[in-house]
Amino acid sequence: MIYLAAGMHRSGSTWQFNALRLLLEHAGQAPAAGAWPERTTLVQATNCVIKLHRPDEELAAQTAMVFTSHRDLRDLVASHHRMFGRSALPPATTSLLQPILESYAYWSPLATYDMPYEQMIADKPAELGRLATALGLAPGLDFTAIAAEIEALVFSPARQAAGGYDAVTMLFDGHITNGQHGSWTGTLSAEEVAEIETEYGSWLTEHGYEVT
Repeated sequence: MIYLAAGMHRSGSTWQFNALRLLLEHAGQAPAAGAWPERTTLVQATNCVIKLHRPDEELAAQTAMVFTSHRDLRDLVASHHRMFGRSALPPATTSLLQPILESYAYWSPLATYDMPYEQMIADKPAELGRLATALGLAPGLDFTAIAAEIEALVFSPARQAAGGYDAVTMLFDGHITNGQHGSWTGTLSAEEVAEIETEYGSWLTEHGYEVT
């Protein structure tokens, strides 16, 4: 079976990818796992977990289970700036978010489960329980231990793939920054916040986020 971790950029999609592969592993269904470039080999496995973001009609047509994730767009942009640097002031935020939201709009209707990033941050063992339920796994897994296993994952230069990521965990060097909800208040300028809220205010409110 193919499992896709197809969440928004910077929305815990890598955490979700590792959660899916480790839940399956602990349930005795050890999968092949990896990123989109390796999919030709991966999809030949009995079980495989693939991390990707962009729409993919071929995989969508054959995938049994899609998982996605979303996040406050202001925190998403702030996280992007912390990891990659601030390349430009507005309208860079709009140009950054548009393709991310287009990908999310593609995958979310197909998703078995859509993970709110903030829910995962608040209680990772509980989130693992929700993912396990969505996967249809039998009860009895130690979600606290699996959460600790995920937290201990780090980028390994020895496993670095051509794309710069760890070939096992999909983590990049410096991948994890300040993950708290509301961290945008110390990172984004007032102009950036205003641009995001003006352009995407309806999306924010529809997904339960307050607009200032």
